[in-house]
Amino acid sequence: MSDSEKLAALHSETTNAFYFYENLQGKGKEGTPTDKHQQVNQQDKTDGVVSYPDGIDPTNISWKDAKKYGSYIEVKAYYKSGNEKEGEGEITYRFMLGKDAALDYNAERNHHYKLTLKFKGWANDVDWHIDYRKEPETKLRFPHPFYISYLYGQTAMIPLEFDAPKDVKIKNITARIITNNWSPLDCKDGFDGGTAQPSNWWNGAYARYVSTSNVVNNKPWNGFLSLRKPVNLVALPEPKNLEHNEPSILNKEHYEDENLGYRLYSADELKISDYQLYEAMDDDKPHVSWDNGTYYVKIPIWTRARQLIARTGYTGNNPYNAYYRQAIVNVVVELEDGTILDSSDSKVTMNPDDAIQNIEVKQVHRLVNPKGIYRSSNNTKSFDVELKVLEDDADVEFKNLKSAGPWRAYVIRESDENFISLEGFSTDKRPDTTSEADYTFKYSGDILTRRSIEGRNDTEIAFRINFNGTSNGVPRYAIIRVEYNYYSCYHLIFVRQGYEAHDTFDNGIKWCTGNNISKDEITSNPLDEGTLFKFGNWNGIKTGNNVNSKTPWRKITPDNFKAKRRKQKA
Repeated sequence: MSDSEKLAALHSETTNAFYFYENLQGKGKEGTPTDKHQQVNQQDKTDGVVSYPDGIDPTNISWKDAKKYGSYIEVKAYYKSGNEKEGEGEITYRFMLGKDAALDYNAERNHHYKLTLKFKGWANDVDWHIDYRKEPETKLRFPHPFYISYLYGQTAMIPLEFDAPKDVKIKNITARIITNNWSPLDCKDGFDGGTAQPSNWWNGAYARYVSTSNVVNNKPWNGFLSLRKPVNLVALPEPKNLEHNEPSILNKEHYEDENLGYRLYSADELKISDYQLYEAMDDDKPHVSWDNGTYYVKIPIWTRARQLIARTGYTGNNPYNAYYRQAIVNVVVELEDGTILDSSDSKVTMNPDDAIQNIEVKQVHRLVNPKGIYRSSNNTKSFDVELKVLEDDADVEFKNLKSAGPWRAYVIRESDENFISLEGFSTDKRPDTTSEADYTFKYSGDILTRRSIEGRNDTEIAFRINFNGTSNGVPRYAIIRVEYNYYSCYHLIFVRQGYEAHDTFDNGIKWCTGNNISKDEITSNPLDEGTLFKFGNWNGIKTGNNVNSKTPWRKITPDNFKAKRRKQKA
């Protein structure tokens, strides 16, 4: 269809229309309040500010573009933002009608006007004049809750937002971890930090560290969260005295010496950033921007090492499939004009009936479905990923995970370039709502750009993995990273094409894909558990014996697996 045909279709006699009286208000003047643009001069465009911010006031000269009796159209909405710009509240878009989008205010009879409201990025990044307010008004705004990955050694950037002129600089920002729990949040059936005693079959050292509430909680040095990039991402040095009569304090010295629960950002660190957000995340530093009277500050937080004390359950990795872990962070912002903004004084706006103070950080459930994807050497069949979560430890089925905010998926590492590719897909119950984009990030010191699948806010995380060609007998590998909950949480999916044993160690010793069934037999399916062998003994227990009568498998003890003794003949 040509442009003229499209224009005719938009303004045909059968097109829906709203009829109103002619209203001729003349033309405005460029660079004055009668200019319809949000920014009417070059300086305001450079500074990124609205030329007439008080135009929402009916007593102001710029009210209705200084055309008090002009005809206009209004669109009222409710605005909710997260990630880079935090805010929420009613918002009104107003456009003064006329024959152009700049200076004409003549709504002439016998004319058909078609008006399109098109967003360019954020809710106030449009060419229409906007009335909006973030309600209830708060001095320091932040998301509630803020989610972080279940994986150890991962970072996320807490977004802070507050209003101040650009010439009022940030003097400093102080962050403190108030609570930082090891145990699961709202665990009703399993261990919840109470006084339950461990079974005698538990490892004694493990039970000694995690068995009572005074050990597990209220000891932030044992928690999952850090305000700094962990020095040891895999494991902390083992404490010298594992027989200490207060084992819960063994992490305390490291936690306090490294200031993992306290961080002070100076004025030099809080200048308007001349680097990208992904550089700030990788370099463990804040990111600051300013736009239209508002500062947008992001400060890094981290999950801690995989292992905090050897032979115990203290870990930065959330071991729970069905439970969150929770930490509370206090943030204080001091401006050069003396203004103090304290998160403990701020009311969270997401639910006014349930407003809380300070920043709640929730470490999300551990995800395991899917975690690994295997294809044989000549198998190029696509795999449809539908990321799933176990919502309760009593559940016997996984449910599709819905992202609390937009999400994306992309290939972060691969042994052979482009041997897999990603795309969206639909089902009978779920339409494909994804799009594709180039995404730039920093990984292991390198700035990379990958094609990503982009998912909409509050949608299920689903995409297709396509295998491009065969592996020709040499296994190929890739890692897919999924970012969800406004991109603050990560999940990794490991992909392998080719079951052949791989010469991983370059010394003749190969790593097999399958597990052993016996000394000379390996499973044909890499998902098969194989046989359980005692160290140095090839006479094993087959997985078929790893059964019990309990359904579902909850609160399992070794007694559930004891086989009935066979009666011996006399």
